[in-house]
Amino acid sequence: MMPNDSNRILQQVGLLWIVLGLIDIIYFVYRVTADMNPSSHVSVNIVTIVIGVFLWRGNLKLARWTGNFLPFLLVIFYGVSFASLVAKPLELWAVELRQYPTQTIAYWLYSISQLAILVWTCKQLRSQTMLEVYAAAGMDTKFPKVALGFVSGLVLVFAFWIHSLMTGEDAATAKRLAQAKLGTNYTYHVTGMRWSGNQVSASVAAYSDNEIRSITVGWNKDKPRS
Repeated sequence: MMPNDSNRILQQVGLLWIVLGLIDIIYFVYRVTADMNPSSHVSVNIVTIVIGVFLWRGNLKLARWTGNFLPFLLVIFYGVSFASLVAKPLELWAVELRQYPTQTIAYWLYSISQLAILVWTCKQLRSQTMLEVYAAAGMDTKFPKVALGFVSGLVLVFAFWIHSLMTGEDAATAKRLAQAKLGTNYTYHVTGMRWSGNQVSASVAAYSDNEIRSITVGWNKDKPRS
């Protein structure tokens, strides 16, 4: 029988994950029925609920694995996301806030709350109380710091690589093609790029003081367009 403190921790974490997964599924259904692009995948939310149920029931193996895995998830997902956010022009953020204040604020609140929940979960599952319970059950309590450092380095390299792509020659071509279609009344920012052999496609945000438009352009690198 696990101590009461560890039971309480697992039940609190498990219940929070169950609620988080259910809320995300409800939001997913709302966006689909409203003909909006879904912001998440149901499969991920189902996994979140399943993990929550097992944690609430006191599964020590899953609790230890989750506590060790979450720091890697935080570094990978939020590291790459942060690099993308930094690359986004402040002017575009300002236009989005003016044009879509509710959606923009809701997005930031959701992202911050999700980050806070994950950090809190990690701290709870790696707390001294839980480490003692893991040790009593014969489990290894060491955290893979070297592996986390290695992954952090890879994420940093990947972030710089993505930044170089989004500001390189192909990005300049994408902006030029978008400007040829929409004119010079907009400022252009590349939001995504895809490569398939010599074929390149890019998603570009075109924005002014009071409008944001999205456009997709494509070209063959062997036959660059002017």
